[in-house]
Amino acid sequence: IKWMPGLIPFLQQAQSAGLKMGLGTSACQENVDLLMHQDDLGDFFATQVIASDVERGKPDPQCYLLVAERLGIAPDRCLVFEDAIAGTQAARNAGMRCWGVLTTCYEAELKQAGAEYCIQDFTDQALLKLTS
Repeated sequence: IKWMPGLIPFLQQAQSAGLKMGLGTSACQENVDLLMHQDDLGDFFATQVIASDVERGKPDPQCYLLVAERLGIAPDRCLVFEDAIAGTQAARNAGMRCWGVLTTCYEAELKQAGAEYCIQDFTDQALLKLTS
């Protein structure tokens, strides 16, 4: 597994800054477990919500609302990083801010779905504002 550039340092900085982080994904448990054990990625996330935890998939906000609830954070205080249109819509439907990650969609598509900003990867300098 090769992580997106800057991901692990970003997560380390966010954790050091005391930010609570959760994972909301449409993936199955086996795939999530594989990723979370690689480089101890799971240590960064206080909670994980996977496909089997919700009744309705994205763009329904249920996944992200459950992450916020488990973290004890109001949805309007959350920022979601999302690379898919349905996920971006789910974040916005949950009343959360959303930044697009340009892996599978074009910037225009993610912004039309509700992303307020888009990053190529986690080396984007705009991320410094979030962790400082």
